[in-house]
Amino acid sequence: MAEKPNILFFLIDALRYDTVSDAEATRFLTPGIASIAERGFTRRVIANAQSTQFVLPSLFSLTYPLDHGGYNNGIAERPASFSEIIREAGYGTSLVGTCNQMGISLGYDRGFDTVFSAVDFRFLVRYRIDKTLKYEVQLAERGLQSESEAIAVIALCHLRE
Repeated sequence: MAEKPNILFFLIDALRYDTVSDAEATRFLTPGIASIAERGFTRRVIANAQSTQFVLPSLFSLTYPLDHGGYNNGIAERPASFSEIIREAGYGTSLVGTCNQMGISLGYDRGFDTVFSAVDFRFLVRYRIDKTLKYEVQLAERGLQSESEAIAVIALCHLRE
């Protein structure tokens, strides 16, 4: 049986396609990426949103940002990610990331054999408290949900992480 080819997939936040679609410009602007791309290919990928928090769920799971519980939980509640599919096909997978949105509590580690992350987890904890947990408490304070409903949502957030 023939050996499977190696695959190297780069997802670079805020790197515009026009920067790497011109081979000469790529050699000048990003020589390391150009060296790798010259031995393979590049493809334009269009996401269904405008910022990292909304884009990552779409790119990782081919779903819309507001599907499957929205974007606050990354891909934790979404169907299989592309990395899970690649691993199931018999490839080894590794994630190397520096984006705060890539925190493992958001499920982006799914499908990777190894994960290397240079993330300030204090940011992730602060974000989770400010944007998710605090929101649920405020809903209860305004009478839009009961206190027990807020506690149930907060407890589920804790269990995911």
